[in-house]
Order: sequence, then C-alpha cells, then structure tokens
Amino acid sequence: MSPLADPVAMAVALDPAIITRQGKYYVEVETLSELTRGQTVVDELGVLKQTPNMTVICSIDAPRWKEHLYRCLG
Repeated sequence: MSPLADPVAMAVALDPAIITRQGKYYVEVETLSELTRGQTVVDELGVLKQTPNMTVICSIDAPRWKEHLYRCLG
C-alpha cells in the first residue's frame, strides 16, 4: 500500500483517468481476530468464493499523479 494513500485516493476522485488498472474483488475488514483486528483483506484470487463487493484501484499513472500533487502543493 502506498504511504500516500489519501492523496492518491483524492487524485483518483478528482481525475479517474489516472487509474491504469482496477479490479472487482471481495473485500472484508477483519473484526474477530485479536492478532489481525482491523486489517483489510482483499480476496484477489477468489479463494473465499464470495461475490465481489468492492472496486480496488491496483495502479495509477504515477507521473500524472505527481503532476496533480505538485500543482496542488505549489
């Protein structure tokens, strides 16, 4: 996961064309385990055989994202 997840999410919201790869996956937040409570689990391989419930952005156009970021900070 990107250490700049929030700025990337904002850039995607403002300019969806920045997305280069996305997929639909079953996603769940672990709530029962003491060891992994709060962890987001993305079933990329379909192991759980659940209906996808989330669109996950897998990659973005990094140079375009940096351009957005620098423009906002400048």
